[in-house]
Amino acid sequence: MKKVFLLFFLLNTALFSQKYSIREHRALNDSIKLIRGTNPLKSINMLFEIASAQNDYPNPQLTNTYNLIAEGLFTQGLFSESLSYYKLALDCFTSYKNSDRNTRIFYPPWILINIGNVYFHNKNFDKAYEYFFSAKENFNSTSEHNKIYGLPTAFDNIGKVFFNKANKDSALVYFNKSLKIRENNNLYGAAIYSYNNLMSLVSPNNEILVLKYKNIVDDLFNKIISRRNEQDGQINIERNYGTFYYLLGLFYYNLIDYDTSISYLIKSRKYLKNSFSDLITTDLLMAKCHIGLKKFNKADSLLHKNLSFLNEIGVNSPSIKIKIYEVLDNLYLSQSNKDKLIIVKDSIINLKASISDNKLNNSILSLETSLLLKQKQRELNLERLTYNNLIFVLTIVLILFFVLIIFLRVRSNFHKEKNNRLAIERELMDSELKNKELELLSTTTFIEQRNNNLRNLRDNLNTASDVESNKSTIKEISNPELSKELDSIIKSRNSFDSFRNQFTKAFPDFFKTLIKMHPTLSPTDLQLCAYIKMNQTNQDIASINNLSTRSVESQRYRLRKKLNIDKQTDLFNYLTNLD
Repeated sequence: MKKVFLLFFLLNTALFSQKYSIREHRALNDSIKLIRGTNPLKSINMLFEIASAQNDYPNPQLTNTYNLIAEGLFTQGLFSESLSYYKLALDCFTSYKNSDRNTRIFYPPWILINIGNVYFHNKNFDKAYEYFFSAKENFNSTSEHNKIYGLPTAFDNIGKVFFNKANKDSALVYFNKSLKIRENNNLYGAAIYSYNNLMSLVSPNNEILVLKYKNIVDDLFNKIISRRNEQDGQINIERNYGTFYYLLGLFYYNLIDYDTSISYLIKSRKYLKNSFSDLITTDLLMAKCHIGLKKFNKADSLLHKNLSFLNEIGVNSPSIKIKIYEVLDNLYLSQSNKDKLIIVKDSIINLKASISDNKLNNSILSLETSLLLKQKQRELNLERLTYNNLIFVLTIVLILFFVLIIFLRVRSNFHKEKNNRLAIERELMDSELKNKELELLSTTTFIEQRNNNLRNLRDNLNTASDVESNKSTIKEISNPELSKELDSIIKSRNSFDSFRNQFTKAFPDFFKTLIKMHPTLSPTDLQLCAYIKMNQTNQDIASINNLSTRSVESQRYRLRKKLNIDKQTDLFNYLTNLD
């Protein structure tokens, strides 16, 4: 009682709202599933209210709402209308699919199964197979939990297609695939559904196999009853179990064992009370059994009871009513009741006329066109995405290319600037070197001049000491110690030592290289080589060393021989290239 009150409160609160949260929407869908079997019209009207409030907010819950509406319409035989809502469900899914990163499927596989059922009912088995197979492929892209429940359903429906195309061997393969998955995952309620499918393959006289299946199904049902806390095993348990007993009743009806058939059908009704369509199907078979047993009154009462039941629950399905009237036609034909027979036949004609086959075909065509357009749109979007990716890659490549060009240009300018800077530094160094050379030459000249002056002073002192008239002056001026000191100054550090130190700073490896190549050179030869490297003329060298030009020429001649240089080789160029 508490559950009923809670459900009533939830539905009434939600239906007066303008918009529901995702959690509320999901709870509403789940709640309506509980009453759609017993009160389909009310459940559909409630679903219409929910869809109307939520139609601006596409999400998985709204997709499920449209799917539930379509299922309800299909159950009542309103196939054209159900297709329209399946289309709405697909449109809703498409509108939010691109923003849902967790969605890896093209279409919801359960909706594909339901659309396949519409084609199956319309006896378009090839098209039904396409949708069932597509559903199987989409189930493989879903979660493992959804795959466990979905794949067997897809296999069941594919098996039914093969069965209706008289390929029982292929049907058996798919039914067994379905059964294996369910048994491996302890889905006992769904496993009973697999045995319902296997029952359709049993030959009319194989009662042993039927009873074997009955024992297995009873055992499965008892296991489920003992494990009420395992929710996965409870799904559709009563409906599947009731359907199995209906199939048992159908088997014995075909054997013309009407009493046995009725006993199983009575048990079937006990478990099908929450599904009005299955309940009516069971009652129709029971009425046929009563007709076979000549219990016409029971059959008539049962059939009219079902017509009243349809009106009571608000179901105005022409296809379901036609099935009831067809059994009534059989009943009145057996009774030879012509008046009632005419009324029934007129009702059947009117009901069939109310069913617009063109409307169903147009709905199917509309759905096919919509799905085809969506497929083309998906392909176009994929091509556009590929094109955009290509443009993006080309743009990146061009940017990298321009960056590379700029980098190479900057690098080239950098090297040019570096070379220019090095050239400037080299010029500065050459200028500094020339200045050093001039400074060295100036210093050397100064030293030589000082030495010449000192020599002249010494010679004058010596000359003066030899003249007797100047003895007194010499005594004052001449002094052995002074002469000795002057000699020490001249000898202690001659001009070449100073020149050599300055020259070595400017050309640190010149003497080392020269001595290594010509170890026989004397200090005088080395001094002459230094003067020549300094590009001094013979007159400059003679003036510096207080020598005659001829003496310098003689020194150059001897130096050339020691260096083993022929007359054609310029001495200055030779010495310059050494360092």
